[in-house]
Amino acid sequence: MSTATVNATLDAAADDVLAAPITAPEHEDDRPGGQAVFAAFCYEDPDSFIGRYVSQTVTDLAENGTTVYLFARRHFPVDEPGVRTHAVGECAGEGMLGSVQEFTRRAVNAFLRQFPAGTEGVTLLGYEWSAVPTLSLLHALRDLPAVASFHSLEWERSDMSGETSWQIGEIELAGLREARTILVHQASTAKIARRRLPECAGRIAAAQEFFTCGGPGAEPETLRAVHRVDQH
Repeated sequence: MSTATVNATLDAAADDVLAAPITAPEHEDDRPGGQAVFAAFCYEDPDSFIGRYVSQTVTDLAENGTTVYLFARRHFPVDEPGVRTHAVGECAGEGMLGSVQEFTRRAVNAFLRQFPAGTEGVTLLGYEWSAVPTLSLLHALRDLPAVASFHSLEWERSDMSGETSWQIGEIELAGLREARTILVHQASTAKIARRRLPECAGRIAAAQEFFTCGGPGAEPETLRAVHRVDQH
């Protein structure tokens, strides 16, 4: 999938989103004084490795005083008052990429219902490549700051010999380009990200410290000072 194809896919999803009827939000926005919150997006199942990681990290954020609205296909059984979950349902589509496109459409619609135009203090948080299209579309529609978390990149996971790998790689590249903060878990991931997009180097931070010490206002420079991401 070329960059032009990725953009065309986002344009089609945007048309679907803008044509959807506006309904009441699923959760009341009861933040005191417009307190900053995260809107987190996860395509993966709650019982998967990534899903369990999401449950732990949104809990960490909530325990540190940051409310998290979690948008996912299935309900996440997180027992923490500061986490509000939105289950958007099964996302049928043509293959993995088609399913991710449907998740994007549903998650963006649910976000727009929860946070009407003019809502302030919301930072987007996407887990892995499958959440990047949602971040991209909401950034285009609302110009909201986004944080992208990657356990790995497609250039690490595969030999890039298949069309699907290149499509996922292009999506990840969009995430590296657009995210205000890029969270990684391994120095090898940071190295590949810098190789693919050198200008993203100053926005790479350690995921571990972000979720225990960070929040919507955390900057990569602050996080690297606490837990350095190897720049070599």
